[in-house]
Amino acid sequence: MDEAVKKVLMELFDALGFSDVEKNEAMLDFQKKVAAEILRFVQDKLPAEQRDFIAQGGTALNDSHNPMVGVVRETLKGLYTVEEYRAKAKEILRKLLPVYVDYMAQDMSEEERMRLAGVVKKL
Repeated sequence: MDEAVKKVLMELFDALGFSDVEKNEAMLDFQKKVAAEILRFVQDKLPAEQRDFIAQGGTALNDSHNPMVGVVRETLKGLYTVEEYRAKAKEILRKLLPVYVDYMAQDMSEEERMRLAGVVKKL
């Protein structure tokens, strides 16, 4: 996830009153959600063996001890450029954030909701 997106997310988490620990946990959650959505996006382009690996719980693609992880990563690198993945990640975040903000802002005042909406628009 690029730094500009991380900055907006941190601003959002700050507006929600998250502690530093909560901000880091929320950032990791968003990164995992975006990664999972990107895998869904490219899944049809992967060989059957790699699709099966992911479907069987191989979505934790950070296990460097599993040789299939390296194979999947190399395949992913060949499918799209870094810029294309970043653009897809932003598109995914644009869909995720409004739902997330609506849920988190249920008990907030109108003023606080407007502030959150302003942060989301920065993305």
